[in-house]
Amino acid sequence: MRKFIDIIDEAVTKSGAKIEFKFEENIEPENRGFVLHRLTAHIVDHQVGYLKVDYVDDKEFERLNPEGIYSWMGNFRGFSFPDAGQTFDECTPRELYYFAHHLTRQEIHFENVDQFRVWLKEWEKTRSAKE
Repeated sequence: MRKFIDIIDEAVTKSGAKIEFKFEENIEPENRGFVLHRLTAHIVDHQVGYLKVDYVDDKEFERLNPEGIYSWMGNFRGFSFPDAGQTFDECTPRELYYFAHHLTRQEIHFENVDQFRVWLKEWEKTRSAKE
């Protein structure tokens, strides 16, 4: 099996012009923990295309999201739960539903915070088992 690096070294256009590639690592130093790499294609000093690849490094995820999924939801989804200074006990059933729905994309209703706590513990066990 041929390696990708060998294939791109031989890349040419239909007309036979050599395509040169430039790989850049971690091109955005601080982007919510994302590591972003870029591969650009050039023909005779003109950029003709690019490919960007990004991911979140495990250590950066832990540093930027100390509360795990709860921090992530605030950083990436644009809301926090519970609201700053609020506890689960102060949440309405609708707020609990909203949070559970964002985690699972399912219709889940709670009559009170105790039902939510039971569900959340089970959800966290299931999630941990999958990892």
